[in-house]
Amino acid sequence: MTNQLMTIDEQQAAAIVTMRREMGQLTRAADLYTAATVIKDYFDRKSEGTRRARHADVDTFTHFLNAGDIDTTGCNFQQNAACWSIVTHGLLTVYVKWMLDNGYSTESINRKLSTVKIYCKMATKSGELDPAEMYMIGLVTGYSGIEGQRIDETREQTRQPDTKKAKTILLTPEQAAQLMEQPNTAQGRRDRVLLTILLEHGLRVSELAILTNENLAHVEPDTGRKVMQFHRPKVAGSDKERGRHIITAPTLAALKDYPAPTAAADQILRASSKGGHLGKAGMSTRSISIRVGKLAERIGVPGLSSHDCRHYCATVMSRKGYSVAELMEWFGWTNPRTAMRYVEAQEQSERYKG
Repeated sequence: MTNQLMTIDEQQAAAIVTMRREMGQLTRAADLYTAATVIKDYFDRKSEGTRRARHADVDTFTHFLNAGDIDTTGCNFQQNAACWSIVTHGLLTVYVKWMLDNGYSTESINRKLSTVKIYCKMATKSGELDPAEMYMIGLVTGYSGIEGQRIDETREQTRQPDTKKAKTILLTPEQAAQLMEQPNTAQGRRDRVLLTILLEHGLRVSELAILTNENLAHVEPDTGRKVMQFHRPKVAGSDKERGRHIITAPTLAALKDYPAPTAAADQILRASSKGGHLGKAGMSTRSISIRVGKLAERIGVPGLSSHDCRHYCATVMSRKGYSVAELMEWFGWTNPRTAMRYVEAQEQSERYKG
């Protein structure tokens, strides 16, 4: 009887060991699944506007890391929770100070700090970030309303690519031509495409960032002219959501010399390394804006934004006599007053000449 009981006990013990081993494997598999999907699951529940805002905030954080010579190549902070394992409360404290020193409003700082914390929480949930470190990260704070008001009132104001400036820069035709004439290198040809599309077509930076080979592959059957058909995220849901431009001659020339990605769904613009080598398809809106500013500074036009290029295009078209309706269609404006400002400005300029 004793031997029989011992045999039963041994069988139960062996079953428990097996079950624990299988449960351990299942737990590890579940942890791996969570690490791979935690960010996607979060964004699946959010609106398109929230997703765009969070992605813009992450672009700021990666720009901060790159500015500090932290190489983020190959790590997709937008999708991979493991990338956030490098974050510490000390790094986040420096990030807050960096944003303040670089002219971000305290309102923007608070929002961007909150976004990083959200990603860090997801990294902690997936086991990529130590919970003790996450506790310390939670103690890093931004600025209260009164603190922010005092800081914004007293510090020197400097502009950031994602903040609006008080005065628009209007390029001269000569300056625009200089911007579109880039060196005959891989990066230079990419920059030529980037600036030519902004200056010749007046696309919003959000529209340029998602422009693909497929968007440029259309041809008018009657005329043979090449057509750009693209999406306008800012006016999604309106009758201006889909844009259609006849591709201008300077843009066609720039595209001809540019080694764009080959897949139809690939974004036209390719990221580049510090050495000027082109990499994978895709540039963020912030990367485009920063690049525009750097290239403009080289020709003596500091502070130029991507939106200034759009302003230049609208000004040139109004000078050529395009109507309010034509301008609205070309630029995707839903309010005719926006187009009217350019037409009225041109009419006023003509009166002064007379």
